[in-house]
Amino acid sequence: MVVAVPVMVYIGLLFVDLWTHHGAKTVVPNVKDLTYDEAMAVLDEADLQTIIGDSIYDLSKRPGQVVDVYPKPGAVVKPGREVYLTIVSFSPQQFVLDVPLTDTSSKQAVSYLKSQGIRNIHMILVPSDYEDLVLSIKADGKLIKLGDKIPVTATIVLEVGKAANPVYETIDDAVNAVLADSTDTQSSEDVEQPDDSPSMFD
Repeated sequence: MVVAVPVMVYIGLLFVDLWTHHGAKTVVPNVKDLTYDEAMAVLDEADLQTIIGDSIYDLSKRPGQVVDVYPKPGAVVKPGREVYLTIVSFSPQQFVLDVPLTDTSSKQAVSYLKSQGIRNIHMILVPSDYEDLVLSIKADGKLIKLGDKIPVTATIVLEVGKAANPVYETIDDAVNAVLADSTDTQSSEDVEQPDDSPSMFD
């Protein structure tokens, strides 16, 4: 019985070594810039587990592309170790339209959209009694409203009012419009006009 105890302890330690891969090593391969599926196949070949640790939005890279690896490539680890990947999100970043953009100026609307990450913004002028007010907003051709989710990759089209006889909400708006018109008129008058007077060589 006394002899059996050391034997059982030895067998137990041997089992633990096998279970924990004692002494076994593997190297974390470089899977950066691969797609998620490609990286998972390479890590599986190295007897490592793949875990998505984080995702980011980056329009300059492919969806699912690996941008970071932990432990770092080249690290020596035990087989079965979890390797955490940071990948480019498969779906574009979205934001919730939480500010009403209709009945605001085009400048305010564009400023808000750019602050949310929107880059593709177009304006269409339509007849209206009110100058420069946003009448509607579409994302990828779909009319959107307050509370809708919009991907930052969407193409936004603003329908903006263009009045034949503008109606201004404040005196300041009217004064600014008059000053702007005066500046435009002065600029056109400053352009040298052709001289139609008779020439002595005619």
